[in-house]
Amino acid sequence: MKIGLNTNWENIEGVDDLKSLIDRGILPQWKDCQSLKKKLSKEDQKTVLEYIVFKFVERHQSRLSAEIALETMMTWVATMRDENLIGVLLESYLSHPQCEKSIFSFVEIILGSDYSEHSHSKEMFSLGVSITCELGIGYHEVSIAYPEVFKNQSQVFNHIATFLLSVSNDSAMSTRLSLVNYFGKLCNDKRIPSQYLDKIMNRFGYTILDNLFFLLLCEKKTEGVAMQFLRENFGYLLSGGVACQKIIFETMKFYMLKKPERFVLFIQTYANFIEQESTAENKREIIHNFAQHVYLLLKIASEVNHKILTKELLLSTLTFEENPSFIMYLENLKREPQLRENFKSYVQTTIKLLKKEKVKNSIISQLKPTRRGRKPSFAKSEEARTIGQVGFLSNTKILKAS
Repeated sequence: MKIGLNTNWENIEGVDDLKSLIDRGILPQWKDCQSLKKKLSKEDQKTVLEYIVFKFVERHQSRLSAEIALETMMTWVATMRDENLIGVLLESYLSHPQCEKSIFSFVEIILGSDYSEHSHSKEMFSLGVSITCELGIGYHEVSIAYPEVFKNQSQVFNHIATFLLSVSNDSAMSTRLSLVNYFGKLCNDKRIPSQYLDKIMNRFGYTILDNLFFLLLCEKKTEGVAMQFLRENFGYLLSGGVACQKIIFETMKFYMLKKPERFVLFIQTYANFIEQESTAENKREIIHNFAQHVYLLLKIASEVNHKILTKELLLSTLTFEENPSFIMYLENLKREPQLRENFKSYVQTTIKLLKKEKVKNSIISQLKPTRRGRKPSFAKSEEARTIGQVGFLSNTKILKAS
């Protein structure tokens, strides 16, 4: 027989006991939640999280109670390590009638609080940034689908952007990847000023893009997830301002010369994606800027007299048949006085193929590399939501030769 009220998360007999602890504002310890992960079913874990979300919204106007509820929520999600639970959190929160009123407190607390579990505070902070970004994108998507639901959209977007910019000096890779995704999407969809993306890229753009290309081109176990992240986010950067374009070009030039075969595979894979699969509203702008980068990379390949690299880059442009941007930039390349004569013939052949003009097979064959064997490709990975990609990539140690 139970005597008195239980005050320990470890000694519980079921979901009702956990709800009682949440009601009384008793914080769980990290080890207690890890133990509960083994005891509770997935459905019970979901039920508890939904109840914590409900309690946070109910208490959001009381700062201390809201902080306790939100730390409980973060400890629960962080220790369960289940991407589906984050989906549950976002869905239950965004569907709550008081979501918009409480979202200001949510963002302030999750990005500004000191967690009582000091040994896990960095991990919980990084997760908090990722969840805030996912929440902001979810809010954005609901506001598009149901414009009448949220009444203070501009204030919410400005509030989230302000707090996310305030944490953009954090060096954690997970924080930076989340911010690239958030500001990329929201700036691209014109919900916040486009200069916000340039701001964060000016702060850490070289580092994060270098890390992404390293994980794509130099680490076999991460290449699939890195490619998925780039497929979903590289277009945002290609749509960015001058700062973004400079960072993209310098990073791609470095990896083109360091890992030419693998880099060309990225160019070909991304070219196929944006031409055949991308549904971006500004697809024409993305392709135009991509064409400009390929043009500049071809100039570098010619300067270093890398014939195979030049051929492979030119072949990647054939994905864009009759595309005026690629035709224009290749016409410009052909007129470059420094371009080697044999390279000019490759460019001329490519232009004719892009224009769908008749070209003799003997001339086309000169453009194709002589390398034989199975066509290389990046490893496939299971499709994951952004927060899953961020968690996987940021947990991989990047060891570069000095």
